[in-house]
Amino acid sequence: MSSQARRWSNRAIAREVDVHRTRRLWAAFGGVVFAAVPFAVYLLIQNECLKLSYDVNDLRAAHDSLSEQQRRLEVRRATLSALDRVEEWAVLENGMARPDPERVVVVRRGDRSPGDLMARGSSAAR
Repeated sequence: MSSQARRWSNRAIAREVDVHRTRRLWAAFGGVVFAAVPFAVYLLIQNECLKLSYDVNDLRAAHDSLSEQQRRLEVRRATLSALDRVEEWAVLENGMARPDPERVVVVRRGDRSPGDLMARGSSAAR
């Protein structure tokens, strides 16, 4: 086949811009964007609410943990400050001896002058 036998040839095609269709396309795109913006804002707000919910739950868990720790420490403090426990600790763990009953001086709380609270020796020591 020779080139003369062909009746067609490749030529550049110049397409005209359809202004009316282009405007309709941009209008449709704008409408979709306009409709999607409130949904996007809604999703952002929901996401922030979810994050805050997680933060609140974490803070509640931390508060509960700290409250439990405080309760345990208060119980431990009460146990350690009990005089019977202190005396038991002194005798059993530190090898101290219990004093004789006549050498024990009981100091009570009250409105006394500092001189009344001074330690005194027994009458046999004088």
